[in-house]
Amino acid sequence: MIIREATAADAEGIAHVHVASWHTTYTGIIPDDVIAQMSDPQRRLAQWQRFLAEEHPRESAFVAADDDGRIVGFARCTPTRSGAEDAAIYPGELESIYLLQETQGRGVGRQLVRAVAARLAQQGMQAMIVWVFVDNPARRFYEALGGQFVREQSFTIAGAELREVAYGWRDTSVLLK
Repeated sequence: MIIREATAADAEGIAHVHVASWHTTYTGIIPDDVIAQMSDPQRRLAQWQRFLAEEHPRESAFVAADDDGRIVGFARCTPTRSGAEDAAIYPGELESIYLLQETQGRGVGRQLVRAVAARLAQQGMQAMIVWVFVDNPARRFYEALGGQFVREQSFTIAGAELREVAYGWRDTSVLLK
């Protein structure tokens, strides 16, 4: 497995993983109509084409590619987006991480998180936060990586009221080992 920074040529592969992951991960967690709306293949492709074509000095995306070069996962990091209170403690954010279902449980997610933590540290952010749906079984993944419960909140996406929980690392150097 190769973990590397995403390029514009990766947009289609990332979009595929993004759409497939929304279906396999969120079915039963969020309403089906929201999944359909948020995982439209053309919408995701356009989103990733835009993001990867533009310069984002404080944001990065990484991909996990198998031996054939097929993208099987990705992660994106940004400065914390959830407000000044969180940013004071957790200046960096693991904004998203998705893996094809058949790739999960093989250490690929851990490698992507390591790449994100390293990039954030290069930018002077040694702490980070991640938000995850309350009912998402991936919560165990963040707990296994040492993420500590920060808080829970509700929000609305495409008309559906959802709950999410934040996990944080005050020192991401533990993720770099």
